[in-house]
Amino acid sequence: MTQQSLQEILLANGSGTSDVAVKRELVKRILYKVTDLLATGTKLIPVTGYDVLDIKTTFPDEGVIAEHPIPEGSTANETFLGWTEFGYSLAKGQARFTITDESVIRGIDQQQSRRSFQRGAESMAKKKDENILSALYAGAGQATTVANPWDNPSGNPAKDVNDAWGKLLANSNISDPEMTRVWIVAPAIAFAKLSELQEINNMNQTLKKWLEDSFGFHIIGTRSPSLGKNALMLVNSEETGEHGFLTNAKTPLSESERVLGVGEKYVITQYFSTKVVPESDSVATNKRLVSLANVVT
Repeated sequence: MTQQSLQEILLANGSGTSDVAVKRELVKRILYKVTDLLATGTKLIPVTGYDVLDIKTTFPDEGVIAEHPIPEGSTANETFLGWTEFGYSLAKGQARFTITDESVIRGIDQQQSRRSFQRGAESMAKKKDENILSALYAGAGQATTVANPWDNPSGNPAKDVNDAWGKLLANSNISDPEMTRVWIVAPAIAFAKLSELQEINNMNQTLKKWLEDSFGFHIIGTRSPSLGKNALMLVNSEETGEHGFLTNAKTPLSESERVLGVGEKYVITQYFSTKVVPESDSVATNKRLVSLANVVT
């Protein structure tokens, strides 16, 4: 996220307004928007808005519900489908900051606002990534351990990724269109190794680019501690999981108050959480997620 991009968001949302109620809402929108731009996890699975805190639904289990060919005068057999409960609750996250009187006197209150939004969004994005990545890694239904870490001279990321890809294809219900929505998220050190130039097929290119071009993967790095030394391959699909957030609340999600002798304090609240779709009522993990253990030393 560049300073220019952030400034464009601020200007587009009219952050210079003097109306208090409007300003509160704009501050919330700006923080929400920048947070999602900065977060890694929100790129990996669908993001869904809800107007309630407790989400409960069901997913049909896999089963044969279509037949072909069917003799004339006949009909398809009825197939019983089991249903798996899918539910979770959204938890509260908050960011607080103050625009001081001194910044207004000096004429730098807009600059302080911009920097406060940036820091607030960065902090909230980190919390979102911790929530999303920890849930996804814990929900991985398949696992592989690399022979050598990728930051080791003996490491072989291409083979390790291909092994994980083979597990995903062999054991999950991934469809052909979904093969273009496969993501790999790795710790920053491992991502840096994938981004190094090397000779592949008589061409100087990064392994990241080669994997993306050869398999259609999307590869991203993260500084979040939630993955530890591990990486994750997953399908970005509603059948994998979702990150939910509250879109409508009976209580204010953006508040401000005058702190006597100090300045204007803002509190921005967002409720969110992440849930992996379980394989069944008895299996909480999902085979559309494959963990790669110990990709860095």
